[in-house]
Amino acid sequence: MTYINTKNKIIAQIGLASIFVIGLIPFIPFVVDDAFISFVYSKNLILGNGLTYNGILVEGFSNPLWTVIFAPLIGLGIDPLWAARIISIISGMISILLTFELSLDFLDNDKIFLPFLSCASVSVLAPYLAWTMGGLETIFLSALVVSLVFIEWKDHASKKWLSPILLLAIALTRPEGVIVFIIWVLFRVLVQKLSLLKILMDSLLFILPFTASLIIRWHTYGFILPNTAYVKVETGLSVSVNAVQWLMSFLTLRPLFGLILVFGIAVMILKKPFNKKFILLFGIFLGFIAFVIFSGRDWMPHHRFLTPIIPLLALPITAALVCQKRSLPQNNLRVEVGCFSVKILVSLGCINANISYRLCVTIYSFFDNVAINYATYISRFKFSVW
Repeated sequence: MTYINTKNKIIAQIGLASIFVIGLIPFIPFVVDDAFISFVYSKNLILGNGLTYNGILVEGFSNPLWTVIFAPLIGLGIDPLWAARIISIISGMISILLTFELSLDFLDNDKIFLPFLSCASVSVLAPYLAWTMGGLETIFLSALVVSLVFIEWKDHASKKWLSPILLLAIALTRPEGVIVFIIWVLFRVLVQKLSLLKILMDSLLFILPFTASLIIRWHTYGFILPNTAYVKVETGLSVSVNAVQWLMSFLTLRPLFGLILVFGIAVMILKKPFNKKFILLFGIFLGFIAFVIFSGRDWMPHHRFLTPIIPLLALPITAALVCQKRSLPQNNLRVEVGCFSVKILVSLGCINANISYRLCVTIYSFFDNVAINYATYISRFKFSVW
């Protein structure tokens, strides 16, 4: 990695945080009912009634760690929705800034504009902004996943004990988090060529507490999985086909972004020598995609199941932009203008997708509400007309 000027780096980090926070403003009204289900369990827990839904012993939440975190906050009289939003904003900033740090590894000079542009482009995507305000655990999960990728990518000295702790937090935040643990184990066995005994020893900080959580769940509720998994999850060919269409819609809503993303992934795969660090990243991508295909698309808006990995999409985008710049002649005015135009289009493409998405939903909701109100008005005259 090339040395990066500290002052420029700090300015870029402040810029990314500012862009992210400003982008949240239009999404302040966005909140989902499911967030308050978790808050009810949190309230009952702090009141000494256990993780119950107003006296009903059923695990109607799928985010145990998130739910437990809010119990003491509610006990202190803190508004859980705004507490969730503040935690999500902090988590979003951590995710974006850590991804920015990783994206600097693609540079061979001290020009940080391309990584800045890539991270800014993902930070303004509608799903990431919406779910930061939504009140659920989505962005908190994103911070955990990005943190795991970061310490593994950087081969951090603390990864021996920190990786299992992050994996445990991921698995306790969302049921599909267990997939990340499986990918991590496969990465260590197949790529890093570590012995199974060593992996087992390193995984004890995950295995023992997670096994204990399953035993507690079975003893308390009588099931291994949350009740929501049995009620909402459906399998079958039609479910998988519908899920693939849902996944593709993430790209079709923002085609320029999707085109550069796919190109960047191809660059990362085909570049010689291949960097083995990418395998864990791609494995996590595939893990979240496989979960959607198997269990079905999410019924909520803004691609919630894909949102946790959105910050990491900045890495393929950085790879695409850096590759494009390296492959073209330097000190050529036309080339420089072309490169600058592509950079602007990336930014405008993402922002446009963000605005267009909200605009379409707003227009649809408006006409839907008009139709309902009109039907209600007409129904008042039903008997007098006939």
